[in-house]
Amino acid sequence: PTRALTMTNEFELADNNRADLIYEKQDLLGPMLPGMLAPPHEMVPGTTDSDYYANKITGSVPEQGSPQQDASQQEASQQDAPQQGGAA
Repeated sequence: PTRALTMTNEFELADNNRADLIYEKQDLLGPMLPGMLAPPHEMVPGTTDSDYYANKITGSVPEQGSPQQDASQQEASQQDAPQQGGAA
């Protein structure tokens, strides 16, 4: 049965309980690699959305900000953010 080995875009997730199939945003985000800018950031000057989707952008440029600066700002904002939950 060669059709049984055909690769398709269809997939199915299964688990013993529904709670294990619920993913939060932080579970889906990949790690920030060196040289990446933390979102949200400005587009590379002179480019369009189509350029991003066509893989014409090879990296960040100084006009977008510094990756180290963005990472430190993101860490600071996470520390300053109020914690949700707790006693009311």
